[in-house]
Amino acid sequence: MHRLRNGLFQLLVVALVLLGAQAAQQWRWSDDLSNFGRNTLSEQTRALVKALQGPVGLTVFLSDLPVQRREVERLVHRLNAAGGHVELHFVDPARHPTEARDAGVQRPGAALIAYQGRHERLEHTSESTITRALLRLARQHEPWIVSLIGHGARRFTSPGPADFSRFGARLEQRGYRMFELALLESPQLPDNTALL
Repeated sequence: MHRLRNGLFQLLVVALVLLGAQAAQQWRWSDDLSNFGRNTLSEQTRALVKALQGPVGLTVFLSDLPVQRREVERLVHRLNAAGGHVELHFVDPARHPTEARDAGVQRPGAALIAYQGRHERLEHTSESTITRALLRLARQHEPWIVSLIGHGARRFTSPGPADFSRFGARLEQRGYRMFELALLESPQLPDNTALL
């Protein structure tokens, strides 16, 4: 009787372990306990990554530094876990200087991000820089902000003290292209003008 009870108990323990393993495979749960949720993607980034059609290429120009590479790998893992398809490649600029020079990379940690035949260079890899770059790359037709020039109007592209160059630079960071138009020279507005 004692042996039967021990055998049933062991069988019950094995069955519970197998049930727990199966439940762990089907249901995943994670929570970010870090300060300010720094290991969780923002809602905007998750929505953007889910909406992308096709793979995103991310080439990071970084020497064989395990800590920095692991940080980038974790970020890419979070992007892929949110529904993205980011293909990560590392290039050591010391071993491949011509590849880094051809990409226009001047310092370690810079990256090239590519999506649907378009690419952009990033100074560093963080969630915010990748998200902003993907927003710009995902836009099919870049919206232009057209400003009329002539007759002393303030300009978005010249760095004069009375001009709007800092504001224009911020708009370009958000994916808008600044275009200056002199109506006397070309009276037709571009088709993709979003704001005049």
